[in-house]
Amino acid sequence: MTPGLPRVAVEQLLKEPLLTWEPIRRGGNNRLYRITTPTRTLALKHHTRQPEDPRDRQKTERVALTFFADHPPLPIPRLVAWEEASGLTALEWIDGEQIQTPSTDDLDQALAFIAALAALGEAPGTEAIPPASGACLSPGMLLRQVHARTERLRQAAADSHPELEAWMRGRFLPAMTRILDRSITAFKRHGLESEAERPRACRLLSPSDFGFHNALRQADGRLVFLDFEYFGWDDPVKLSWDFQMHPGMNLAMHCARSGADLGARFAAGMQRLYGADDTFALRHALYRPLIGLCWCMIVLNEFARDGWERRALATGETDPDQVCARQLAKATALLDTLEPL
Repeated sequence: MTPGLPRVAVEQLLKEPLLTWEPIRRGGNNRLYRITTPTRTLALKHHTRQPEDPRDRQKTERVALTFFADHPPLPIPRLVAWEEASGLTALEWIDGEQIQTPSTDDLDQALAFIAALAALGEAPGTEAIPPASGACLSPGMLLRQVHARTERLRQAAADSHPELEAWMRGRFLPAMTRILDRSITAFKRHGLESEAERPRACRLLSPSDFGFHNALRQADGRLVFLDFEYFGWDDPVKLSWDFQMHPGMNLAMHCARSGADLGARFAAGMQRLYGADDTFALRHALYRPLIGLCWCMIVLNEFARDGWERRALATGETDPDQVCARQLAKATALLDTLEPL
C-alpha cells in the first residue's frame, strides 16, 4: 500500500474494494490520490492535521461542497464521501490538465465562477458559514493580520535565520512602518472606520485560495475549480488582490507572454460585480499595499520550521537554505512593488 494511505479505511468509506491508487500530489495539509474501485474513479484526499494550526481544512471543504450541492451546478467536483476520524475525503475525479498558461477565456471563466458565488450570497444556509481563512472584513482585521504575520516572521528570524533578521530590520520593517502609517491616515481621511465590518451584501462567499493553481482545464476548454479548504465569507477586495498576487499564479509572467493584463482584467471584472458597493474601488486601492505585505510574509513561510516541513513534504526539496534564499528574493521583488502608496 502507498505510505500514508490507509487502505482499510478507504474501503470502509467507499463500501467497495480499492483496486488501484496513484499518488497525484503530496502536501503539508493533505495528500491527493487517483483511486479506482470496481465501479468508479475518484479523487481521494487524505488530510493531516498540523499541531500548530487549529484550522479544520477537511471540515471547511466539506461544508463548502455540501452547501454548493444544494444550489445550481457550479464548475467544481462533487463530494462523494468523507470520514473525519481517518481524514479521508472522496471527490468526483476530474479529467483535465493543469493551467500552465492562462488565457483571457480562462480569466473570464474565473470571473463567471466568482459571479455565481456572489449570486449565492443571500441563499439559505449562508448565515451559518464562518469567515474565510485570513478574512479581512474590516480595515482593523487587515491591520491585525499584518501585525500577526510580522510577529510570526520576526520570531522565525530571531530563532535561527540571521539573513532574514537583517532583511526585516533593514528593508521590510521600515517599508511596513511607512505603509501602515500612510494606510491608517488614508483610512481616517476617507472615513473607513477601523472595526466597521462590511455588510453582508458587500461580502463574498470566497474560495480564498482561488486561482488557476487550483483549477483544471477540461478537453473542451471548460475550467473546474478545486480546493475549498479555506472557504468562507470575505471582502471581495481581498480575493481580488489574492488572485493577482498569489505566487502560484505568477500573473505578471503570463501577462508578459500573452500581452494581456490578466490582473487588470480580473480587477475590472470584480469592480463590475461589486459596483454597487460605493467604497469598493477605494478599498481596492487602499488595501493593496497591506495585502501585499501579507503576501511578502506568506512567501517567507519556509523560514518557520512548520513552513519548511510542509514545503519539503509537498515538493521533496531537501535544501532549506536554497529554498529560503529563493523565497527571500521573491518577497523582496514583491515589496518593491508596494511603495509608494
